Amino acid sequence: MRLLPLIVMTVLPLAALLLLDPWMTFELESYLWVLLLTNSLGSGGDLAAVAIVLGQVPERGALIFYRGRAYWLAG
Repeated sequence: MRLLPLIVMTVLPLAALLLLDPWMTFELESYLWVLLLTNSLGSGGDLAAVAIVLGQVPERGALIFYRGRAYWLAG
C-alpha cells in the first residue's frame, strides 16, 4: 500500500526513460525526470514506514490489510 506510489511514479518513469530513449522528446524526458526525482525524494518516509512495519511483524506472521489498516496475524 505504501510502496505503490514509489513503484508507479518512480520505477515506471525510469523504465520508460530506458526503453523509449530513441523516441523521447525533450519535453517528455524532462517531465519524466522531474516526476522520477521528486517522487523518489519524497518516498523516504514511505520506505521508513515499510521498514518499521516489517520490523514489527514476526518472522512467521502474516501481514493483512483490512479497511485501510494493516494488521498482522501470528503464524
